[in-house]
Amino acid sequence: MRQMRLPHCKKNCALHLTHTENWWWNMLEKQIETSVCDYAKGCGLLVYKFTSPNRMAVPDRMFVRPDGKIFFIEFKRTGAKPTPAQEREHERLRNHGVQVFVVDGVLEGMRIIETFGVLRANP
Repeated sequence: MRQMRLPHCKKNCALHLTHTENWWWNMLEKQIETSVCDYAKGCGLLVYKFTSPNRMAVPDRMFVRPDGKIFFIEFKRTGAKPTPAQEREHERLRNHGVQVFVVDGVLEGMRIIETFGVLRANP
């Protein structure tokens, strides 16, 4: 196991990753999503799997900060991009003032949690 921690998190929210050769280059979407969501929960955010029965292409996860603000993350396997339908849905949410991020790596996801989840929720 390899343990990583970003310095700004005020709670015990270390991320544990299985160390394999070139692990950062061939992670699957599920691995990235699980690692980032575990990290966010450890930092005090609520994390929900987001699905909408009548709307396709919504982001994968909704994150709720302690101050009630929300943001979404669409997870992709390393190097993958959102589909055109996902891009349209992300833009629709952004046009309504919602933060939407596309993440294809664990460290990128951790930085988003640090920047938009933890630091702004704990001024």
